Amino acid sequence: MNIIIIGAGEVGFQIAERLVLENHDVVIVDKDPEKILEINRSLDVLTIIGQGGDFNVLNKAGIRNCDILIAATDVDETNMIACYIAKKFNVPSKIARIRNYFLKSENQDDDIFTKDELGIDVLINSEYVATDDIIKLIHSPAAFEIVDFPEEELIIKGFRITPGLDINNQKLKDLINFPELNKMLVLAIIRNDEMIIPRGDSNFQTGDKVYIIAKTIDFPKISSFFDESQHSIRSVFVVGANKFSRLLCKHFQEMDIHVKVIEPDRNKCLAFSEEYHNIDVVNCSPTDLEALKEEGLENIDAFIALSDDEENNILSSMLAKKQKVRKTIAKIQKNDYLPFTSIMGIDAVINPKLSTVGGILKYVRRGNVLSVSTLGEKNAEIIEYLITGKNKLIGIPFRKIKFPPGCLVAAIMRVDEQIIPKGDDTLQIGDRIIVFVSPEAVNKVGKLFG
Repeated sequence: MNIIIIGAGEVGFQIAERLVLENHDVVIVDKDPEKILEINRSLDVLTIIGQGGDFNVLNKAGIRNCDILIAATDVDETNMIACYIAKKFNVPSKIARIRNYFLKSENQDDDIFTKDELGIDVLINSEYVATDDIIKLIHSPAAFEIVDFPEEELIIKGFRITPGLDINNQKLKDLINFPELNKMLVLAIIRNDEMIIPRGDSNFQTGDKVYIIAKTIDFPKISSFFDESQHSIRSVFVVGANKFSRLLCKHFQEMDIHVKVIEPDRNKCLAFSEEYHNIDVVNCSPTDLEALKEEGLENIDAFIALSDDEENNILSSMLAKKQKVRKTIAKIQKNDYLPFTSIMGIDAVINPKLSTVGGILKYVRRGNVLSVSTLGEKNAEIIEYLITGKNKLIGIPFRKIKFPPGCLVAAIMRVDEQIIPKGDDTLQIGDRIIVFVSPEAVNKVGKLFG
């Protein structure tokens, strides 16, 4: 397919990186020559320097023969204008990253513009997606990442292997000694910044990060093996009085969780207090330990750092962990930090840009792809496929199929049944499958199931 990506930032770069692996023809447009230079050094794509909302630039990029336009800049107006121009040239699919719904009124019937009028087929708002991710993490204190499939009643969770766990140093084939764990499938082990697709002889080691999948109904017993506390989170500190924290606080009020918002800017504190009368807003630095202690830091259940200052988010989370706060969550958008978050004292990372990448890829993949989720560790993907009558693997036992390296079929959904596959299981027409895929294997897996 011919794909134009507007924006050469982290979101645009990561989307382009994946699409190149799938042999799409990609053109990237950005007004920043340095970003374009970096793209040219790293990816085999065409690049154009210019404004994404400029018709002449888009015409040069090939808008007349474009199959998909992805507007992924940090500027909403640019993304909307690019989609509007693409609509005029009948581009089949137009995807926009929109961070602020400033065109929406409080009454939905009075919206100034609709998506259709702006030419947007798919609108992705990373803050809304990331807020949902935080809510899931709050409900699962030991997990550092969660991907759920509510309709299929399946969940993927990422856990750390810590000293003292019964499963520490256990080989996967020996987990049969724990009946509750026979209902899960280990998808991947992250060890020393390397992703391992496990086999029976693989084992758990202290410091490992592991991804597992199981039925929702089975997870309470499984989670106990990963030190999942049953104590619910009832009190939270949130760092940053911004749009992100506003969305989150609305959910916490509905969940009857007591919240204190920490914000060093006095004017932002006053504005937040006027909007949320029932939430305590504290005007202090998130790295001022004495001030945080006075506000009850040592007695809270979770510390969530959502400010726009990543270094402050990291440092304040480290301080909170030193004070024995059970769950620390930080918004971090630089991938370079991700491998070090656990030693920094951060239990879970929220990356809105990565959430955006996964949301966009879901609509770029064609054929039998039903959904796509991107995992924070090593940028692996969880792809949901529909099995049609054209698939050549139907009826063949899994143990006889040579799947490409970096690929693992995690689950099969068949009518009202969820199957964690074993060697003798087979695919049937109409099955929906969830596949764990490393970035290098996406193209091969797409040919296998797409």
